[in-house]
Amino acid sequence: MTDNVQIPKVESRRASDASPAWWFLRFEGDAPFAVIVRCHDGHDATLRRLGGGGEGHAIADDGTVTPSIVCPHEGCDWHVFGALEDWVPT
Repeated sequence: MTDNVQIPKVESRRASDASPAWWFLRFEGDAPFAVIVRCHDGHDATLRRLGGGGEGHAIADDGTVTPSIVCPHEGCDWHVFGALEDWVPT
């Protein structure tokens, strides 16, 4: 497991193939409804749903994510303690 990984923000899944990365998932014209994270191998997963029950990982005001982030894809070993760069609390 890797400690204190800074995960850069990208505008959307199509905007960049950077790995790791994070972005808001939204439909055109709508407010964001989920935070998506991409692991170092390029797998995407929902980190947290916004609004309502706010299911998923907790994201502190400084972007620190708890608990640790584990890629859910079979065979992937990405497991990190991390923070979302450029996070603004929603």
